[in-house]
Amino acid sequence: MGMISDNFYKTKIGKRFGRRKFFIMIGIPFMLAYILMWISGMNFWYYLVIYVGFDIIYTMVLVPYETLATEMTSDFKQRTTFSGARLFCGQISAFFSAFVP
Repeated sequence: MGMISDNFYKTKIGKRFGRRKFFIMIGIPFMLAYILMWISGMNFWYYLVIYVGFDIIYTMVLVPYETLATEMTSDFKQRTTFSGARLFCGQISAFFSAFVP
């Protein structure tokens, strides 16, 4: 996925949306495929296809998301700040998602 998104700027769509944001925008709605893994009573092939599909979609979102901070700036201090803010917000949301229920 990294190689695909790195070379995506050469395409017409990549020039318009950017090489990272396009995959994040396309992948997020498909993350709802996670719900399909929890339907009971299906056969092995159903779960295999759904899991592999979800794993591909998850990778399509996660790899560009993780590298987005390095695309935003070339300054090391700013990249560290962006990455720290992303991790801080992730930890806060993980705390609330465990605490609220």
